[in-house]
Amino acid sequence: MDLSKLSDEELVALSTGDVSKLSDESLAILAGVPEKRKTTLAENVGISLNTAAQPFVKAAGLLGGGLASAVGATDTADSIYKTMEDTTKSMDEYWNPKDAEQSFGGKLQGVGILLNRAGDADKDVMISSIGPFWDANETWLVLGVGILLVAFPFAHGIVLTELYLPVAIMLAGLILRGVSFDFRAKVNIAQKPLWNFLFYFGSLVTAVSQGVMIGRHIIGYESGVLGWVFAALVGMCLPAGYALLGSTWLIMKTEGALQLRAISWARASLWLTGLGIALISAATPYFSPEIMGRWFSYPNIIWLAPIPIATALLFLITDRALHQLKANPSQREWLPFTATVAIFWLSFFGIAYSLFPYLVVDRMTVWQAASSTQSLWVIFWGAIVVLPTILAYTLFSYRIFKGKTQPLSYY
Repeated sequence: MDLSKLSDEELVALSTGDVSKLSDESLAILAGVPEKRKTTLAENVGISLNTAAQPFVKAAGLLGGGLASAVGATDTADSIYKTMEDTTKSMDEYWNPKDAEQSFGGKLQGVGILLNRAGDADKDVMISSIGPFWDANETWLVLGVGILLVAFPFAHGIVLTELYLPVAIMLAGLILRGVSFDFRAKVNIAQKPLWNFLFYFGSLVTAVSQGVMIGRHIIGYESGVLGWVFAALVGMCLPAGYALLGSTWLIMKTEGALQLRAISWARASLWLTGLGIALISAATPYFSPEIMGRWFSYPNIIWLAPIPIATALLFLITDRALHQLKANPSQREWLPFTATVAIFWLSFFGIAYSLFPYLVVDRMTVWQAASSTQSLWVIFWGAIVVLPTILAYTLFSYRIFKGKTQPLSYY
């Protein structure tokens, strides 16, 4: 990125986050796109930057102390910028807080999706199994959205424009989940079934919306009928994946009749989850020749073969463990949940490898979408403090609340 083409006034404006003073040409230079895409970039991200990202970038600029104008030499600024881009790329591409939210929080949504299939006596036990981890889970989602907004504002503008409707529906589902989670414990007995249903409905809506978002994103927002059909199929399969996480979690945390029902739920959702992973694995190279070559060219196909092979083996291990648990529920009851989490992480790795370095497939790379240097510094130091804290709190919660769940007691 050549900052020497920006005027002094634009450099000062950039350091304070006031992107409204930047010309279309300067926006194109910052994004690192070719000359012919200047107008397209400004149209795609100008409004989103001014309305959504400006408060965050401005705060980052103030905390950074106006680094762009203070450095003086543009070559030094370019060097710092490149270093921070690489740091943020590693932090957000190879480990995304959204991935953690889906693996840690997926079981919470899964339990919510399964809630409507349980009897009234079991619902309190199911809620009790996820209660201690509820607040920590929400942190991952906020962290993921915050990093996308501040570290990659250009991509944030495009992604939210393309996914505006499913994101809005997802947020409505999350609000409904949060409200019903608390209200079901405070209303009178006659109203409790209503809030139980709303918790289930909010969990289902959130999962379907996230599935549609994933389906749309990994094919580069293909606008044809086939692209929307694929997104809808992923939207149907992701709730099954969450149900698999939730049911295998309940196998570990419950006992008796509820544990046996959880085993049946896990067996029913296992292969629908596999179908979703297979769809994504087939569609990603189909819609992008570059991704096709990345996976199936020689020698990549040899080096990457362990990923699908390990995923298939984990499905077989999970299926076998569930069959054994049906006969002996206390035998290695931790294995299905551990294998399911491993399946999710392998899937995340596969998607990350397929998409890198793109944040928007075949349209915008990590380097083109990256924010200003001072914003990346703020995120970097914040992540060093926040991520270990969240991880430590989560691990501590798991240690304190290990073992079988006890029924809820409100009085």
